[in-house]
Amino acid sequence: MPTEDQHPSIDPDRLHRFRLPDVPDETIRREYETCRKKYFDEFQANTHPIKPTPEQEQLIKEAIQQIPRTLDAYGILNADFSQRPLPKMFFLDRKDFYKYALHKELNTREMVTVRAIYDSTIHAFFMYLPKGRKRNERNEEILHHNVHELLHALSFRRLQVYKSKPGLEYGRTVDPQRTGVRMVPWGYDTQTDDPHLKFTDLNEAITEDLAIEVTNNIINAHPDQFRHAILGQIHVLLRRSRLKTARTIFVQDKEKELEKDGVPYSELTDRIAQSGYSFNIDENMFKQNYPKERKRFHHIIDALCRRTGKTQQEIKALFYGAYFLGPLRDLAKTVDGAIGKGTLRLIADDYFGDALTERLKQGETNKKNT
Repeated sequence: MPTEDQHPSIDPDRLHRFRLPDVPDETIRREYETCRKKYFDEFQANTHPIKPTPEQEQLIKEAIQQIPRTLDAYGILNADFSQRPLPKMFFLDRKDFYKYALHKELNTREMVTVRAIYDSTIHAFFMYLPKGRKRNERNEEILHHNVHELLHALSFRRLQVYKSKPGLEYGRTVDPQRTGVRMVPWGYDTQTDDPHLKFTDLNEAITEDLAIEVTNNIINAHPDQFRHAILGQIHVLLRRSRLKTARTIFVQDKEKELEKDGVPYSELTDRIAQSGYSFNIDENMFKQNYPKERKRFHHIIDALCRRTGKTQQEIKALFYGAYFLGPLRDLAKTVDGAIGKGTLRLIADDYFGDALTERLKQGETNKKNT
């Protein structure tokens, strides 16, 4: 792995004190490093991480290199891991994943719907690797999840340190305050057990949209390495006669064309794969990630494109800029200016709410009436 024997720490300027005026920065820093080391010492003493194959290790390196190349197309420069430490990465079995990633007791009857988690408080991410999975056969899934969590790690901005509630082991608590566009009120745990998070759904939609794009770029650049995934996807799409995506139509048109040429059925998927087919992880056989959040995000983008005359690439660049670079001013100016004052606040606080739905539909109604 890229960080096999390292315990990378976060930058000192990413630890922010909240109402702790009498505690020096160096003390906060030392306490954080001590707690983090204690965590990893316990983790390594009690877990048995799965060693990735050489091919999987290479894929993670490819992902680290491809992320900034994909972002360059949106004008997002210098968003890479050259200026910050890589997160520690662990592949875990079911038992260890439940304990250290999901923080709950093992339940063998429960379906594992979450496969990977980035924990910004320790700058590490954990991925569940099923025991019966053939090695390298589902590398597109491993790559996809790794890219998603790497984007979370790359977009992480700061932790907050504040006084703990009475009775806790430590006198101070560390929690994420800003990752991507997701924000938590400062010192929230001292006020309520149910913090009001902002932009959580949008944050996952942005992360997953980018993860799909980066993953597809890597897979389509290495078709021989992902032959199993490409053929499997074509095989499934051939049977989705009612699905009218561009990719499905391409596959079905090629099928008809090849059958007219007398190509036997057993060779169809191979021939389609060789005829310019472009793999898309979003149409893969396993469950999509954050489909509702991404559908809403695409509705927001479409509404902004209609009302501003900008392209999808330009609108996405505004969201991605806020996600990686931090300031929301340009995004707020465009969103509120095009859809109405307070729209960005609705996206932050009530992503699936009726108020936002009505604002997004208003542009569609006006378009039909013109």
